[in-house]
Amino acid sequence: MKLLSFIAASLFGFSSITTTLAAKSFSASNLYYAAGLKDEQSEKLLKGLQSAGIKVLRVWLDGQSGQPKGTPINPYKPLEGNSPQSWDDTVLKRLDAFMVKAHAHNIKLLISLHSYNALEGEKDFYGQRWGTGDFYKNHEAKEHFKKRIDHVLTHKNTITGKTWAQSSDYIFAFEAQNEAMHSNKDPDSLVKWQCDMGAAIKSHLSSKGDILVSTGGGSYLATSLLDGYFSCPSLDILAIHAYGTGDFDKAALTKYVDKAKAKGKKTCYAGMGRMLHKHGKQQVHLRQLDWRRQARSKHQAVGCQH
Repeated sequence: MKLLSFIAASLFGFSSITTTLAAKSFSASNLYYAAGLKDEQSEKLLKGLQSAGIKVLRVWLDGQSGQPKGTPINPYKPLEGNSPQSWDDTVLKRLDAFMVKAHAHNIKLLISLHSYNALEGEKDFYGQRWGTGDFYKNHEAKEHFKKRIDHVLTHKNTITGKTWAQSSDYIFAFEAQNEAMHSNKDPDSLVKWQCDMGAAIKSHLSSKGDILVSTGGGSYLATSLLDGYFSCPSLDILAIHAYGTGDFDKAALTKYVDKAKAKGKKTCYAGMGRMLHKHGKQQVHLRQLDWRRQARSKHQAVGCQH
């Protein structure tokens, strides 16, 4: 439910006001620890993704170490540590190089600026100070997070010399947080937070709309597509994370896609899994593959449209 992957689907991808949705479809994938890949690993991954027709790769800014999904990586710390603006730009500089490599394979990045995982795990001062509830409502927390947005979008790529906000050749979209307020305990506060953070991101971007703003998905279909998102002007993509069997019901999806089209929004299956029953308990089985299997797989992408 937390570590997501874009996987094969023929249902709905990005929806927009077009007469033929399939005509603009494309595929995407996800690797939350991309900044830790070594040169040989990243090259093999990107070649494999390109051969599978992948156009977008979603990456995170959380710190990683050890062997996530069995992959030995170069460790890196989170963008911020235990105090406000305690920047460690290692992850940004690693992704500077990675996005240039990805561009050579005709792949753009979708960058998640933070994750609920880090918030819940108290991996930085946001979770340590405000936890998973007050973070979305506290004014001070919001202002600190806006400074994080400013820092990331004004960061200059160490290779191209362009800020990330100016890097539409390399970046497809930004999202404020992966699965924000996962529990969805206060949807009104969450909608306001997403709209406010989306506006903060938009304030750095070109009015041409060549880099988009996504929501980062929710815990299930319904929590991914809160009603307020459809009328929020700062949100371009309403990302769907689906884990329950009902989340794949065509009738339920059609309702949301039609609404998105009417509101001029795009939707995308950004994370998928399936519920299993084991020893009387529900468990979530995720299709998050390590980088080697992603590089070989042609069944890792959601059908997306733009």
